[in-house]
Order: sequence, then structure tokens, then C-alpha cells
Amino acid sequence: MKHHKSIKVEHQLKPETLQKESKERPPAIRLEPAITLPQNTSVSLLQNKNRTVLLGVFSHACELEARRRTRIRNTWAAKLPDQVRMIFVLCEDHGNIDNSTTTNLANEKNIFNDILFMPCMENMDHGKTFTFMSTAHVMLSREAEDSNSFVDYIMKIDGDSILGVNALLKFLRLDKVPSDKPAIFGCQYLWSLDDWRKFKAPANMDYGHYMNGGGYGFSRVALDFIATSSYVRNHTIGYEDKMSGLWMMKLGRKAKWYNMCAHPTAFIDSTWIKDSGRFGEPLTTEVAIVHHVKEELIWNSVHKEVKRFEALNKGGDYTGEMQYDCSYLSGAIDLKFNSKRRWCEMPLKT
Repeated sequence: MKHHKSIKVEHQLKPETLQKESKERPPAIRLEPAITLPQNTSVSLLQNKNRTVLLGVFSHACELEARRRTRIRNTWAAKLPDQVRMIFVLCEDHGNIDNSTTTNLANEKNIFNDILFMPCMENMDHGKTFTFMSTAHVMLSREAEDSNSFVDYIMKIDGDSILGVNALLKFLRLDKVPSDKPAIFGCQYLWSLDDWRKFKAPANMDYGHYMNGGGYGFSRVALDFIATSSYVRNHTIGYEDKMSGLWMMKLGRKAKWYNMCAHPTAFIDSTWIKDSGRFGEPLTTEVAIVHHVKEELIWNSVHKEVKRFEALNKGGDYTGEMQYDCSYLSGAIDLKFNSKRRWCEMPLKT
């Protein structure tokens, strides 16, 4: 990979915020909202507690998604550790839905207090992720001032993903994902060359990286950058996971990428799941995220398997030197794990 000088980054963070080595939580930044918050934003993102991770599960108003929300509440989100907070993320404008669905959604919000409505028209690849990050940034800044509550990481999760929350927390801890530096974590993928050229990606990168849309997260400092950057605001339309990768690539070498798919704590896609509703093979490692689990029968089987392995390894950390593997990405190119940058990359030419 060629080395280029880092390009100037458009953000409102002070330089020392990115460079300071400290165990202190990054300071909250109070901004005039880049968006107008909806009137019915009564949900508290952190509920007056310091949290390690805020999980935003993307959903919408249809009956199928209502069943998925119930399934999530009854399975992987039923007993979350105190340092984790989960909310469902929906746009205020749901499109053409009937009155009964609207009423049911309002009742659901009042009962569970875990639904965030945002000022947008329901979508996936037309800015919903940016709207969530911007909305959360404003709300988190206000909660920090009002109750001194902080969060270290914020994640976007698909509604058809199952989380192994303890494995996720273990990954963040063992890989030492920083909250006081711009960082992104998830399952690293590569852009196609056609997409890379189409989006006129930052010149400081030879090829494109992004994290699989089933679940990825940002550090609090990365969230500050996303919510305040004019570059990000002008690059929100397109595949949402690729756009998120594009935002972080704008930061060049200041951004840290933490690849869950090369880590012993796994990210598994639906290709590992057989039609019978079981994994192709029993789990041999902890799983932080399983993506594309759409059918209820398969969902229950996958969740049971994730919990089974979690129970086998309860409280245990990995022993010895962790092995990182980029073979899942190799294909026609030979990628190696860069232990300093925490991602898979093309080896330097000699």
C-alpha cells in the first residue's frame, strides 16, 4: 500500500482531543443541533447512567418489524449488562401505514421506552445512519450536561442481527478499542473498484474499506467527527455501511479500524446457517454478531447456540497470543493483518 500524507480533516474537535492519551472519558461537545429534534423525543438514551455501549437497532413501522422487536426483547436483549443500553431507531415519517399500526407503535413506545423516533422519512441508504448519529450526538451531549452520563461507543445494528453482548464487550476490552480516539469496529469488507471510483473516495487510501452493515460501531470521538463534519454531511446517500466506511477513511491514519471478523470473537453472516435452522457446524468460538437471521425458527436456534457457547466460556478470556486471520477476505488478493492498525491490508511491495 502506498503511503500518503494525511489530508486535512473538517471537524470541530481540538487537536489535543485526538492526541491525548488518557483514561478519562472524552468531553461532551455542546452543539446547536444540525437537525431539529422531533417533539416526541422523550426516550433517554442512557437513562442517567454511564454506559460502555449504546446499541441502535434499526427498525421501521411494519408488522414484521414489530415482531422482530418483540423477538429481540425476548432473546439477546432480555438481560443486558448494566453498561449496555439498547434502543430501536425509526424515522418519524413511516410512509403509508394504517391507523392501527400507528396506534400500536405509539403504545409500544410508551410501554417499553426503548424506541427513538427521528426527523426523517423511513429509509436505509438515504441518510438514516447519519441522522441516527447526528440525533444521538445532540441527545448524548445534552444528557452529559444534565446528568453527567457518558457513553464510550455507539453502534448501528440491523434488526435481523443477533448479538452475543458479552462477546462484544470482551472484544472491545481485549482489543483495547479506544473511546478517546476516532475508531470504528465491525467486520471489515473491501469496496469494489467500480464503487471506489464512483464515490471519488479520499485520496489517502489506495482501496476502500467498510464494516458489514449487520453491525458496526464508533468511538465517542468518531461520533463527534461524524456529527460535525461537512464532508460527512455531504456523503450520506448510498449503501449505508460503505458510506460509514467512507467517513472514517476521510480521517486517514488518525482513524483506527478494529476488525471483528479477523478476531477470535467472531462476526458470522447467514452463509454459516443451514436451512434446517442450525449452524453448519457447532460454534467453536464466541460470537459477537450473527447477521441475516430472518426466520423465527432459525433465529431461536441461532440464539440458543450463541448462548450455549457463551455459557461454556463464561467469564473466561482468551489465553496465549490471539490469532488474527484475514483469509475470509483473501480471494484474488493476499491480505495480511496489520497488528498496529488493527485491520486487514495489502502487504507493502518490496
